[in-house]
Amino acid sequence: MFEFVRSHKSWMMLFILVLILPSFVFFGIQGYNNYVDPDGALATVDGAPVTQQEYDVALRDRVERLRQG
Repeated sequence: MFEFVRSHKSWMMLFILVLILPSFVFFGIQGYNNYVDPDGALATVDGAPVTQQEYDVALRDRVERLRQG
């Protein structure tokens, strides 16, 4: 059996990849969907959601204040 594995390394790697890859895809997508907030909020501060646009504006303002001061 080991001789078969040695002589067919590329086929065995492909076979293992076909077995393992779908599990990473499934759990990766599921994990990403659980991580992303459906409301589009990046964070929640005192119960209020903070959107990407609000974050960008606050970051831009903060950087501008640091440049001036």
